[in-house]
Order: sequence, then structure tokens, then C-alpha cells
Amino acid sequence: YPVLYEVPTSYRLWGGATNVKAALDTLIDSGTIPAMIVVFIGSAGGPFADTECADSFDHRQWYDTFVGVTMVGWMDARYKTIAQPEARAIAGMSEGGYCAAILALRHHTVFGTSISFSGYFQAGASGAYSAAVFGGDKALMAAYSPTTVAGQLDVAARARLYFILVVKPDQPEYGAQAAAFEKDLATDGYRYDAIVSSEPHGWPQVRDNFPIAVEAWSARMVATGVF
Repeated sequence: YPVLYEVPTSYRLWGGATNVKAALDTLIDSGTIPAMIVVFIGSAGGPFADTECADSFDHRQWYDTFVGVTMVGWMDARYKTIAQPEARAIAGMSEGGYCAAILALRHHTVFGTSISFSGYFQAGASGAYSAAVFGGDKALMAAYSPTTVAGQLDVAARARLYFILVVKPDQPEYGAQAAAFEKDLATDGYRYDAIVSSEPHGWPQVRDNFPIAVEAWSARMVATGVF
């Protein structure tokens, strides 16, 4: 099965706010998307209030490594996964939208698709809490900024990755960030789709656009020969 990884929010929040299970059941039962495994990787209780899905400057947090190395390896060893990047996607909303972009870029041989709902694309862009995990280390922040990392990958890596950006274009902050990142993706030669949401940043946006996003990922899997 293909695997969709969600970061860094628990299923409890996604299930209650977006009814994601019912949406997946409907799409799978109708044959619109293939049956898939969905993994929710929460971050509550860690050393930083906002993990930013990073390995922290002080080595107390290893969320990046946990997702991109440990968790994927654990899933492939224990479940009937299709163990190839084209059959793995990573998704999230807000902080998770940022995480989905940067983890796909940093682990481009692991994840083939990034699904970002109202993300931001510069490390620390969401205020002091989001910057804390980087400890003021400018090199580390650059290494965790999608707008920087996207331009550093080689042509082969860029060809493997596919981005789905979901945003309300006139949404303050998130709309502008998505527009700027979309330009970067186009300039750098990445494949991407931009889904225009009528809902602003928040769970209703995910609820309304999640089915569209996973359908787009499913089409990408067909195009790349997974199915």
C-alpha cells in the first residue's frame, strides 16, 4: 500500500476536525484513490512547543530524523507498504504545511509528494516559538527553509518531487508565502499543483480540500508507474 504521513498533529485533532477517516473511506470505496495507510505522527510533549519538525540546535529533539528515517523504516518493516518514494507522501496544515515541504526536500529519496495546507516556507516565519528550535543558528535555519533548500537540490532530485499547495490566495501571510514558494518551485523546475481554497487557514480548509489533494497524489502515483 502507499503511505501518507501526516505531521506534526495527532489523529485526535484531524479526526475530529476534518472527518478524515470518512473522506478516505468514501474515496477508497469508490475507487477514486487506492487503498492506503495513513500515519499520524504527533509531537505533543517534546522539548519545544513548536517542533517545526526539526532536529533541534541543542540535540534535544530529533523529530526530522524520527519521521524521515526511523518512522518510515519502522512502517516498511512491519506493514505491507510500497517502499518507494513515489508511494509516500507527507502532509500537514499550518506548521504541518511547513513541515510537509521541508521534510520532503530534506528527505527527497524517501518522500515523493508534499501536501501543504496553509504552510509557510521560511524557518521561523511563524514567530518566536517557531524560531526557538533553531536557537538563532542561521545555517540551521537555512537548512530548514524550503525556499532555500528547493534551490539547492540537483536536477534529478527536483524531478522526483511533487508539491501540492493548498491555500486561500488572499489570506494574510499564508497566501503570500504560498505564492512566493510557488514561484520558486516553477523557477527551480519542480512539478506542483496549486489548489485554491475558499476557506482560510484552519481545519475547514483541510476538511474541504483533503479529498482533492489525495486525488492529485493518486494521479501522480499513476503517472509515475506506482499503479
